[in-house]
Amino acid sequence: MSKTALDTTTDTTTKPKKSFVARANDLIANKAALMLSSMWMFWVIMIVLAIAYGMQPPKGAYEIVIFFVGAGFQAIALPVLAFVSNIQGDRQEAKLDKMQKDIHKELRLIKKLIKEVKEEQSRLEELHGMSHGSPKNDDSAMLPPNV
Repeated sequence: MSKTALDTTTDTTTKPKKSFVARANDLIANKAALMLSSMWMFWVIMIVLAIAYGMQPPKGAYEIVIFFVGAGFQAIALPVLAFVSNIQGDRQEAKLDKMQKDIHKELRLIKKLIKEVKEEQSRLEELHGMSHGSPKNDDSAMLPPNV
Protein backbone atom coordinates (compact mmCIF):
# COMPACT_ATOMS: atom_id res chain seq x y z
CA MET A 1 0.00 0.00 0.00
CA SER A 2 1.40 3.40 -0.91
CA LYS A 3 1.90 6.15 1.63
CA THR A 4 -0.37 9.18 1.46
CA ALA A 5 -0.18 12.60 3.02
CA LEU A 6 -2.72 11.49 5.60
CA ASP A 7 -0.68 8.57 6.93
CA THR A 8 0.25 9.23 10.55
CA THR A 9 2.35 6.15 11.11
CA THR A 10 5.70 7.88 10.60
CA ASP A 11 7.23 9.24 13.81
CA THR A 12 9.38 12.25 13.01
CA THR A 13 9.84 13.35 16.62
CA THR A 14 12.43 10.83 17.73
CA LYS A 15 14.67 12.30 20.41
CA PRO A 16 18.28 11.35 20.96
CA LYS A 17 18.79 9.03 23.90
CA LYS A 18 19.83 10.86 27.08
CA SER A 19 22.72 9.79 29.22
CA PHE A 20 22.20 8.37 32.69
CA VAL A 21 23.33 11.64 34.31
CA ALA A 22 20.92 13.70 32.18
CA ARG A 23 18.02 11.35 33.01
CA ALA A 24 18.93 11.47 36.73
CA ASN A 25 19.10 15.28 36.63
CA ASP A 26 15.70 15.44 34.93
CA LEU A 27 14.20 13.09 37.51
CA ILE A 28 15.61 15.05 40.47
CA ALA A 29 14.53 18.37 38.93
CA ASN A 30 11.00 17.12 38.29
CA LYS A 31 10.64 15.70 41.81
CA ALA A 32 12.05 18.89 43.39
CA ALA A 33 9.76 21.07 41.28
CA LEU A 34 6.72 19.01 42.29
CA MET A 35 7.72 19.08 45.94
CA LEU A 36 8.44 22.81 46.01
CA SER A 37 5.21 23.63 44.21
CA SER A 38 2.93 21.76 46.59
CA MET A 39 0.63 23.34 49.13
CA TRP A 40 2.37 21.20 51.76
CA MET A 41 5.51 23.25 51.12
CA PHE A 42 3.45 26.41 51.58
CA TRP A 43 2.37 25.28 55.04
CA VAL A 44 5.88 24.12 55.96
CA ILE A 45 7.26 27.54 55.05
CA MET A 46 4.45 29.26 56.99
CA ILE A 47 5.30 27.23 60.12
CA VAL A 48 9.04 27.87 59.74
CA LEU A 49 8.38 31.60 59.34
CA ALA A 50 6.12 31.62 62.41
CA ILE A 51 8.82 29.85 64.46
CA ALA A 52 11.49 32.27 63.18
CA TYR A 53 9.24 35.22 63.97
CA GLY A 54 8.63 33.87 67.48
CA MET A 55 12.32 33.16 68.18
CA GLN A 56 13.58 36.54 67.10
CA PRO A 57 10.77 39.01 66.58
CA PRO A 58 11.64 42.01 64.48
CA LYS A 59 12.04 45.31 66.33
CA GLY A 60 10.38 48.24 64.68
CA ALA A 61 8.35 48.78 61.56
CA TYR A 62 11.31 48.59 59.20
CA GLU A 63 12.38 45.13 60.41
CA ILE A 64 8.79 43.87 60.30
CA VAL A 65 8.43 44.99 56.69
CA ILE A 66 11.81 43.51 55.74
CA PHE A 67 10.92 40.23 57.47
CA PHE A 68 7.56 39.83 55.74
CA VAL A 69 8.70 41.04 52.34
CA GLY A 70 12.07 39.31 52.35
CA ALA A 71 11.26 36.02 53.97
CA GLY A 72 7.50 35.76 54.01
CA PHE A 73 6.45 37.03 50.61
CA GLN A 74 9.25 35.46 48.60
CA ALA A 75 9.17 32.11 50.39
CA ILE A 76 5.39 31.85 50.23
CA ALA A 77 5.00 33.18 46.69
CA LEU A 78 7.15 30.43 45.13
CA PRO A 79 5.02 27.44 46.15
CA VAL A 80 1.74 29.28 45.61
CA LEU A 81 2.67 30.48 42.13
CA ALA A 82 4.06 27.08 41.17
CA PHE A 83 0.94 25.36 42.51
CA VAL A 84 -1.32 27.69 40.52
CA SER A 85 0.76 27.22 37.37
CA ASN A 86 0.52 23.43 37.79
CA ILE A 87 -3.27 23.70 38.00
CA GLN A 88 -3.35 25.89 34.88
CA GLY A 89 -1.00 23.49 33.11
CA ASP A 90 -3.30 20.58 33.92
CA ARG A 91 -6.26 22.49 32.52
CA GLN A 92 -4.35 23.37 29.35
CA GLU A 93 -3.21 19.77 28.98
CA ALA A 94 -6.80 18.56 29.27
CA LYS A 95 -7.89 21.02 26.57
CA LEU A 96 -5.08 19.93 24.26
CA ASP A 97 -5.85 16.26 24.90
CA LYS A 98 -9.49 16.79 23.97
CA MET A 99 -8.48 18.75 20.87
CA GLN A 100 -6.08 15.97 19.82
CA LYS A 101 -8.81 13.34 20.25
CA ASP A 102 -11.20 15.43 18.16
CA ILE A 103 -8.59 15.88 15.43
CA HIS A 104 -7.87 12.14 15.33
CA LYS A 105 -11.61 11.45 15.13
CA GLU A 106 -11.93 13.82 12.18
CA LEU A 107 -8.85 12.32 10.55
CA ARG A 108 -10.38 8.82 10.78
CA LEU A 109 -13.58 10.20 9.23
CA ILE A 110 -11.61 11.83 6.40
CA LYS A 111 -9.71 8.59 5.74
CA LYS A 112 -13.01 6.70 5.65
CA LEU A 113 -14.48 9.22 3.22
CA ILE A 114 -11.39 9.03 1.00
CA LYS A 115 -11.67 5.25 0.95
CA GLU A 116 -15.35 5.48 -0.01
CA VAL A 117 -14.56 8.00 -2.75
CA LYS A 118 -11.83 5.74 -4.15
CA GLU A 119 -14.22 2.77 -4.13
CA GLU A 120 -16.86 4.85 -5.89
CA GLN A 121 -14.27 6.06 -8.40
CA SER A 122 -13.21 2.47 -9.11
CA ARG A 123 -16.82 1.43 -9.55
CA LEU A 124 -17.48 4.35 -11.92
CA GLU A 125 -14.34 3.60 -13.93
CA GLU A 126 -15.48 0.00 -14.24
CA LEU A 127 -18.94 1.07 -15.43
CA HIS A 128 -17.39 3.57 -17.82
CA GLY A 129 -15.15 0.86 -19.25
CA MET A 130 -18.13 -1.48 -19.69
CA SER A 131 -20.20 1.16 -21.47
CA HIS A 132 -17.39 1.96 -23.93
CA GLY A 133 -16.59 -1.69 -24.61
CA SER A 134 -13.18 -2.01 -23.09
CA PRO A 135 -11.61 -5.42 -23.81
CA LYS A 136 -11.30 -6.42 -20.18
CA ASN A 137 -15.03 -6.16 -19.54
CA ASP A 138 -16.38 -6.89 -23.02
CA ASP A 139 -17.65 -10.48 -23.31
CA SER A 140 -17.82 -10.26 -27.14
CA ALA A 141 -14.02 -10.03 -27.28
CA MET A 142 -13.88 -13.67 -26.23
CA LEU A 143 -16.04 -14.87 -29.15
CA PRO A 144 -14.39 -16.31 -32.28
CA PRO A 145 -14.06 -13.89 -35.20
CA ASN A 146 -16.58 -15.82 -37.36
CA VAL A 147 -19.53 -15.23 -35.11
